[in-house]
Amino acid sequence: MVVALLITLALPALLLYLLYRWSIATYDYFERRAVPFPKPVPLFGNLWPFLAGKTTGVESASAGYWQFPEARFSGFFNFRRPGYLVHDLDLLKRITIKDFDHFVDHSFNVSPEVDPFIGRSLFFSEGLRWRHGRAGLSPAFTGSKMRNMFELLATYSEGAMQRLAQGGKVEREAKDLFQRLGNDVMTSISFGIDTDSVQDPDNEFFRNGLRLSVTAGIQGLKFFLSTVIPPQVFIFLGLRLTPRDVADFYEDIVTRTIRYREENNVYWFGNWTENVAQSPHAIR
Repeated sequence: MVVALLITLALPALLLYLLYRWSIATYDYFERRAVPFPKPVPLFGNLWPFLAGKTTGVESASAGYWQFPEARFSGFFNFRRPGYLVHDLDLLKRITIKDFDHFVDHSFNVSPEVDPFIGRSLFFSEGLRWRHGRAGLSPAFTGSKMRNMFELLATYSEGAMQRLAQGGKVEREAKDLFQRLGNDVMTSISFGIDTDSVQDPDNEFFRNGLRLSVTAGIQGLKFFLSTVIPPQVFIFLGLRLTPRDVADFYEDIVTRTIRYREENNVYWFGNWTENVAQSPHAIR
């Protein structure tokens, strides 16, 4: 009886200990290489402040930059996965230009089989899929097109401020205001569609943009699980990272925009859809 009780108590403790050891198994990666790094939290790495709502994702990932200002680079942990944060501008230039062929893949990849929408994004691609997407998108970011984009950004910003000033004294949440302004600018540059999320707070582009960028709740949990379990599990269970109706909304917009411009010979400066249309991975 006593032995059975001891086994009953010891087994959960052993499982918890093994889980703990697994969660920190990679955390000696930078220590063995004498690379400075902020202390990670078991399982969550350096993302815990972001997941706990204490900081933004960028602040969590860039903590090493402020903690080790004299270092050329530092380490960080995306959950259990190690990654490098480059501080030095000359080193960054070498990585992104001279030695770029050695740094083409991203640390967090999503298979199109798991999520056809997110999986096509350059931020979550690797290998040939990334190269094809980059080749299709790069022509949209020439010097002249970037200047045109900046003019559009300035125009939208000025217009939004003027509309706000018309009502006299205004009190607005800064985060919400800049989210809406950013949504309008990106919608115009990407699709050539005018939106006014400041005056029309419930427009469909802003609503779907918010849902697409959610990092909490069920969607945030699925993103977390996708970093620790094989993609085959998501495929088997039929789970997607992006809500299906949100993905369908953007795919429909892209498809109709490309089709309309091809049929009517319409060109919109700085717009990436003309370049995407020529890509072998274009949404059809």
